[in-house]
Amino acid sequence: MKKLIILILSVLLLTGCLFDRYQIKEGERKPEFIPVLFNNNKGHLFWFNLKDEDGKYIIDDNKRKVMFDEERDTIIYVHGWQGVGLLGWTRHTLVTEKPLIAMPFTAIISMMYNVPGLGAAFPTIKQRITDFNFAIFDWQLYNNIASEYENTENLAELEDNLRDNPKDWPLIPENLAKELEFFVKKTNYTKNIILTAHSLGSQVVLRAYEMLSQDVRDKIKLVVFLDPFSSNHFEYMYDKLDKNYKWLTGATNPRVKRELNNLIQNNDIKAKLYVIISTDIGASWVYNFAKPNDLPVIDKDFQDIKFNASYGRLVKKYHEDILDWFFSEKKYDKEVGIIK
Repeated sequence: MKKLIILILSVLLLTGCLFDRYQIKEGERKPEFIPVLFNNNKGHLFWFNLKDEDGKYIIDDNKRKVMFDEERDTIIYVHGWQGVGLLGWTRHTLVTEKPLIAMPFTAIISMMYNVPGLGAAFPTIKQRITDFNFAIFDWQLYNNIASEYENTENLAELEDNLRDNPKDWPLIPENLAKELEFFVKKTNYTKNIILTAHSLGSQVVLRAYEMLSQDVRDKIKLVVFLDPFSSNHFEYMYDKLDKNYKWLTGATNPRVKRELNNLIQNNDIKAKLYVIISTDIGASWVYNFAKPNDLPVIDKDFQDIKFNASYGRLVKKYHEDILDWFFSEKKYDKEVGIIK
């Protein structure tokens, strides 16, 4: 009997992994609001339980925790690249294609840039759920493409996947657009939406925004990009360092530069968009996209890190610290117009 129960549980677990329980089918989905507890990382909005001003969970008449209050504004966060693991640098061509005798030297150099984390960066949101509805668009299952360890060389390919999805992927920006349409129309929402995106998540938002109906666009009051990324960053670094470091970093994607600039110029997102930067990753985005389009930029906490053996580690740190500055410390609320 015990073996039968284990077999049934194993099948159920496997089925849960293979199939997306939360996809929108013909405009419908159950549950309508997915608790963050049930997250399956497949590109949906996952909602957090709300708290009152005293920091206590809000309970409805049925003694259930409340995830959505139609009288509150809503913050939606879209994360960026997660990599696959801390050993991503071991798969970089700088390490794998050099003579064995050069391995110690090339490994140290590769680690200057290729330091992916163990997961996508998420903010601490306890300071926000007392004022806002809060949801995370989680697409971690699709934002790494290497089978074992991923590094910066893969990022140009990942950008291509955000435009034309592989056959076994959903189109991630379209998923975000569908989630926003579903959420707004299902609730007849009349308050404001604030879209926030970190790093590569900015490309998901730009592409999704173009797919939205005008009614949903009108609900989006503000869009904030936190240290946004495109692979054109590597070209920026070649110029900054006055040397060709392509062998060290990753491939660039010139098509993405044209497309993202067009998306900014041809949509009303431009009037709502603020860019906040903390590292060279954000500085390169400002150079390639914000300045050409006259977007407002907040750079008071920008870290001009020296290019040495600690560069990759420090860039990763400050690239993620910006989430705490924005969400927990609320350092930029007045500058971007969040009045809470």
